[in-house]
Amino acid sequence: MDLRLGGLETLGSEDCYDAVFALGILPYIADQTAYLARLRDHVAEGGCLIVSVTRSASLFTFIELARHLACFRFSRSWWWVATNLARTGIWSGGFVLAHNRTDIVGRGALDRIMTQAGFDPANSFALFNIASLDRAVNRRGAIMRRVADRLGWCVVHAYQRR
Repeated sequence: MDLRLGGLETLGSEDCYDAVFALGILPYIADQTAYLARLRDHVAEGGCLIVSVTRSASLFTFIELARHLACFRFSRSWWWVATNLARTGIWSGGFVLAHNRTDIVGRGALDRIMTQAGFDPANSFALFNIASLDRAVNRRGAIMRRVADRLGWCVVHAYQRR
């Protein structure tokens, strides 16, 4: 097994893999079409591309926001933190400017982007980032899968290269 960690810039032009992971980065790529075309070049025919997308609004985000607001105490650093979160968005943890993110809303939108890039949907699951809700993801019923797809914090998708 050959496992490598790095970005596209670290791969040789002829490097090709059975599985490539792009976890949590797709919304931050300005030209997603070009990026996915470059990724496709490094996925072997019939291989998988695993993509995760973190949502800006999720059950986890709302719970964490409520938890922090319930414990709120004004301090010197509060103004700096509040200003930074307002500028970058609470979903980013305060590190990524909102205009540097392209939200991919829903599985259908991501499937369209990936299909155009030469990948077919293979599988997906949503995570809430809440331990009690993320147990036995593969045994969720239809209703819980829908809830997770809409309110989950992160959705992991597997696509197969045509």
